[in-house]
Amino acid sequence: MARFNMASLQKRTLSALILIPIVIALVFYGGWPFAAMVAAALLITVYEWVGLSRRLKRPLFYGALGSIYIIWTYYSFFMLSHIFGAMAIILFMSMVWASDIGAYFAGKFIGGPKLAPKLSPNKTWAGLVGAMVFPALTWLGLSYSLSFFISPTSSIENNIFMFAMAMIFGVICQVGDLLVSNVKRHADVKDTGNLIPGHGGILDRIDAMMLAAPAFYYFLAMMASGV
Repeated sequence: MARFNMASLQKRTLSALILIPIVIALVFYGGWPFAAMVAAALLITVYEWVGLSRRLKRPLFYGALGSIYIIWTYYSFFMLSHIFGAMAIILFMSMVWASDIGAYFAGKFIGGPKLAPKLSPNKTWAGLVGAMVFPALTWLGLSYSLSFFISPTSSIENNIFMFAMAMIFGVICQVGDLLVSNVKRHADVKDTGNLIPGHGGILDRIDAMMLAAPAFYYFLAMMASGV
């Protein structure tokens, strides 16, 4: 079992306790304040990515490619709110956070073989399992309480399907994290910024959301259309 860095954990927790209520409030308020938050976060994330790209061998290529990826992410995030409402955003963010928490604590308490040591030396296979199970449990718990694609009258087959999809979502979160980690490794940087104490920049904080936002948006769109 790996040792915890309590100072880092406390700083990360404090930052989360301050930022999460603000983000949730803006999500529920909606309108231009929510749009302004998304636009500001988008601009800062692109700025951080461009700064990261300058340390790579092909800065223009990676700068342009990453910027398109980031815009796609924020577009999907905004459309989640626009089409499916605030509850979809809350469910999405809760599952991403659950994936991060599950990966962190399972990795620390269980440890074991490394998942991708060349990309991210701290990630383990145990952490991946935690990253899959935690969002699945979060999906079932919140979906039941919000009646969001799942209700107490849903069939067992539907619940099993949703649980499996939520586990896959957890894997997608970790893949998104690894993609950014790989770029940071090649750029030889730990964090892309220092805007959020304990977390680094916005890009460091949303790396797991970047691939997950489009995946979750298109999944809900397919579910809503009956595909």
